[in-house]
Amino acid sequence: MLSRDPSEITVGEIITAAQGPIVPVRCLAQDAKRKECEVIQGCITRHIWKQTQQLLVDYYNSVSISDLCTMARKQGVSRDLDHKYMYFI
Repeated sequence: MLSRDPSEITVGEIITAAQGPIVPVRCLAQDAKRKECEVIQGCITRHIWKQTQQLLVDYYNSVSISDLCTMARKQGVSRDLDHKYMYFI
């Protein structure tokens, strides 16, 4: 049983709840315990990774559980699966 309507719960929220912030590379993680990368000031690719991170976050936050169910139905996935799993978030 979900605490909110499936259309109100995003993939981004699920990923963040399960594994923490969405970061494509470790240097973008905001972790006070982590030593800052030694080449961060001259890193040419960090800007690209930062943009990639924002694109991922925006996309994941734009897809709801309801959207996933709709996609599954369009691909022929039925509600009754061969296995029964219970997920708690």
